[in-house]
Amino acid sequence: MSDFSDKLFVNFQKLLPQHLLSNIAFTISCSKNKYLKNFLIDSFIKYYKVDLSNAIKKSIDDYKSFHDFFIREIDLTERKIPVDSNQLASPAEGTISQISKINGNSIVQAKEHNYCLTTLLGGSISLAEKFQNGNFSTLYLAPSDYHRIHMPIDGTLKKMIFIPGKLFSVNKVTSESIPNLYANNERVVLIFDTEIGEIALVLVGSMIVGSIYTDWAGTIKSDTGSISEWNYSEKNHKINYKKGEEIAYFHLGSTVIILTQKNTNNWLPHLDANSKIKVREPISEIIKRLDS
Repeated sequence: MSDFSDKLFVNFQKLLPQHLLSNIAFTISCSKNKYLKNFLIDSFIKYYKVDLSNAIKKSIDDYKSFHDFFIREIDLTERKIPVDSNQLASPAEGTISQISKINGNSIVQAKEHNYCLTTLLGGSISLAEKFQNGNFSTLYLAPSDYHRIHMPIDGTLKKMIFIPGKLFSVNKVTSESIPNLYANNERVVLIFDTEIGEIALVLVGSMIVGSIYTDWAGTIKSDTGSISEWNYSEKNHKINYKKGEEIAYFHLGSTVIILTQKNTNNWLPHLDANSKIKVREPISEIIKRLDS
């Protein structure tokens, strides 16, 4: 895109009824009308050059709806879980937007744009303090990517926070143009207890993302317009996941941000902004284990 078209694209999003369009898009995506869903899937595959060679269902006729196609499962045989206990696995498949250290309470969004860790996590100062000066990695899931989320390390779910917000696109153009993008968009924050302390997976919604689905609570959505929080630490039956296990998916794709605590891990040196990454691929080395 040219600079002019980039600005036009960004400004046009500001005028759109984002949530209304997202609800309409989700409703259409769930249609089981054979002709409509096949047309949508076929057009999407051609436009985004989607590779179905590793999909479990290889024919568009096998999908019940466009939504069923979008959250398609893939053959994970070659996406082997790292056997090295000192390695974290990538929770998603896509492109690394940014990967670095958290500078106090500030996270890099893009060149010339930082955003606030506390705001990202819903305004909780005590929660943000746990990740200050830690590490972060932002993974962008393009429309053609696999949209299911997996655990980067063995963990026990401690807390889930739903934070309502905007639904701007989260592609490169928008992330470089709209300040505080990830801290303003609708998102779900997942906090897990692990052997390296607490980690956070922040699932960020975007334009036409209907909602986010989790394995333990189904579709996460709030009509109250306020932050909702679920505490799982006192439940009799712990919600545990092993490294590499699936935990969630986006109804229509977006971004995952990983947060780790200070001095617990180092990102692998060959990874940087714009690196392609596959789900379950090693993404980090553990350098210190903490008491959960």
